Amino acid sequence: MKSTTRLSSGELDLMDLLWREGPLTLAQAHERFGAETVGYTTMQTRLNRLVDKGLASKSGRPAEYAAAIEREQAQAGHLDQLISKLSGGSVVPLVAQLMQDREISRDELQELKRLIRDAEQNPGSGKADSKRSSQGQSGGKR
Repeated sequence: MKSTTRLSSGELDLMDLLWREGPLTLAQAHERFGAETVGYTTMQTRLNRLVDKGLASKSGRPAEYAAAIEREQAQAGHLDQLISKLSGGSVVPLVAQLMQDREISRDELQELKRLIRDAEQNPGSGKADSKRSSQGQSGGKR
């Protein structure tokens, strides 16, 4: 089982860029992140900090930066904290809120039903099932 990772807001923004775009040189990352948003040397410092923390890797010449962790590891770390702090460890209030506030597609409803069936058939194995499911999804965008 992979470990979970919590990222700061700035780290999450950069990691999202690396997850979406794949390996990038410093110049490419700076351009795609928004050159007007952050300076070139600041971008270099931030990317190198991700490398130092083991969240990204750096290789080649010119150096290319790539994500060293999966998006799911960051998702799990943030969701664990969210569930703990906002709903006392219960997922029910969060799921209820999501279902009230957002339009849920038929495919998403079917996937949720499947996850519930799997959890009912295999109590205690929900973490493994949900990770497998989230990896098989296309990012959940509609």
